[in-house]
Amino acid sequence: MKTILIVLLSVCSLNVMAQEEVSISYYNEKGEETKKKQASYKRVITTNGKNFEFTESWMDGTLKRTGFASQYEPRLRQFGKEVTYYRNGKIKQEQVVKGANSIEEIKRYYENGNLKEWGKFLKPTSVRWLDAFDYPNYVTLQIADSLGKTFLDEQKSGEFSITYANGNKWEGKYLNGVKHGIIKEYQHAEKDTYIEEYARGMFSRGTYIDENQQATTYTKKEILPEYKGGIENLYRFIADNLKYPVRMKNDNIQGRVIVNFVVDRDGSLKDFKILRGIDGGEELEQEAIRVLMMSPKWNPGIQRGKTVKVSYSVPVMFALR
Repeated sequence: MKTILIVLLSVCSLNVMAQEEVSISYYNEKGEETKKKQASYKRVITTNGKNFEFTESWMDGTLKRTGFASQYEPRLRQFGKEVTYYRNGKIKQEQVVKGANSIEEIKRYYENGNLKEWGKFLKPTSVRWLDAFDYPNYVTLQIADSLGKTFLDEQKSGEFSITYANGNKWEGKYLNGVKHGIIKEYQHAEKDTYIEEYARGMFSRGTYIDENQQATTYTKKEILPEYKGGIENLYRFIADNLKYPVRMKNDNIQGRVIVNFVVDRDGSLKDFKILRGIDGGEELEQEAIRVLMMSPKWNPGIQRGKTVKVSYSVPVMFALR
C-alpha cells in the first residue's frame, strides 16, 4: 500500500508542475522582431521541461494566437492545436499544425463567433492565406454566413450565396466537399469580380473583371514573379555584377546571404532586407543588396489574372577560392 501511495503522489506532483517562462520577444505588425517600445504584440514562451507553449498577445493584453512548439529558436516549430483570435477576443481560427503545415481539421469563425468554414486537409498543406477557402488536398465540410445559416448537407453538397460585412460577395456550388460548376466572387474594396469554372474540385479557367469592366482570362491561378530569362539568367546577372569587398576577402569571410524583397506590380524591386546574413559579413550583405537593386524589371507575379505584389527571396553565395 505504501508503494502505491508514493506513485500516486508522484503523478499528482507532475500534473500540477507550473510552466516555466523561458522567453519573451516583441514584434511589429509585419511579424518582424523589434524592441518593446515599437512592438504591436509580444510572444511569451513557457515550458514544462519537455515541450514549449507560446502565447502571443497584443500590447493591450488581448490574445492574438496560442499554440505549442517543439522548439522556439532560431524559429518557432509548431505542433498540435493552434488558436488565432480577433482583436475583440473571439476565436478567428482553430487548426492542427505540424511544422509549417496544417493537418487534419480546420475551423474559421466570424467576428461574432459564428462558424464561417469547417474543412479537413487530406494531406499536410501549407496555409499561406488565413481567409482563403481554396487549398489543394482539402475538403470543405461546411460553410455558413455570419447569421449562422449553413449551406452544405450531410454529403457536403449544396448551393451557397454569401454577402459579407465588408461588401464582398461569394456564390456557387459544392459537390461532396469540393467546388463544382461556376463560382462567382466580388471584392468590394477594389471592385474586382472573379468568375471561375470547376469540375469536381478541379479548376479549369477563370475570368478577372476589373472596376473598368476590362476582362482577363486565366488558366493558372498563380504565376510567380520571374527574372526575365529565368533563374539561370538571374544568377548570371548576379555573378557578372558582384564585387567581393576587399576587407571581407582579406579577413576570409564568406558564406551565403539571403536577400528578401518585393516584386511590385510593374516588375520593379523594392523593400530590400536581409533574411539571413553572415557573422561579421555586413559588407557582403550590403553588396548582395546593391547588386539586386541594379536588377532590371522582372515579370510580375499574377494571381487570378491580376498582377500583384509578391515577396521574394534570393540566396547570394560569397565563396573564396
